[in-house]
Amino acid sequence: MCDLNEGFKLCSCDGDKLPIEKIDWILERRNEELPFRVRKGMAAQNYIGGHEKYIKSIIATHLNAKNCFDFDYEPKEDDLLKIKKRENGARHWYSYRFVAGKWEEDNSTSFDSWRSQHERYRNGKNQENINDLFDEQAESMLTPDDLEEQNKKSNAILKQLEAMRAKVVKKEEEEQKKKTDAVQEQLEAMKAKIIKMEVEEKLQNLKKLRATGVITEEEFNSQKAELEK
Repeated sequence: MCDLNEGFKLCSCDGDKLPIEKIDWILERRNEELPFRVRKGMAAQNYIGGHEKYIKSIIATHLNAKNCFDFDYEPKEDDLLKIKKRENGARHWYSYRFVAGKWEEDNSTSFDSWRSQHERYRNGKNQENINDLFDEQAESMLTPDDLEEQNKKSNAILKQLEAMRAKVVKKEEEEQKKKTDAVQEQLEAMKAKIIKMEVEEKLQNLKKLRATGVITEEEFNSQKAELEK
């Protein structure tokens, strides 16, 4: 069981029973009996900037200072540890590789060949949100350049959001115009139909007046011409 007073701790309690979405860390180990594969392709890397790059560094320091697992563990060469940034979802992880007797920050992806022989060794949950645990310390490590980078990133995101909003507004306006034009066309068609019916009705009345001798042929033709204008 995990001791809550020990600070940063990677708990393995019921790790084999955890559903995928509940897993907060994964420890992988090389199995040399597995085939070594050269993988071709590219995989997107998680962008880590601002205070998060310091959180990643702080975790590496803790891993090298003591056993941060709740079980007896001796790391081996090329052990791979992935720790989830819980608030960002299952695809965002801090990764570490054990090389030459120490843990190092790792930026590899599943397409790196050295990982082709790795398999899951243990997994479990974090005692608390990793970012929350080290946020204050990481914030104190930020430099003016980091803050400038964060501002640039924030401004870029705001521009993207503004462009998306403008695109949505434009699309809504276009859709509304289409609906308005369609309604206008329907109204014009109804108006034309009503006018046609009125003309036909008046023409029928003129024919009756002509048939009964109330109006002459000349008067009929004149009034008919007026109706058909």
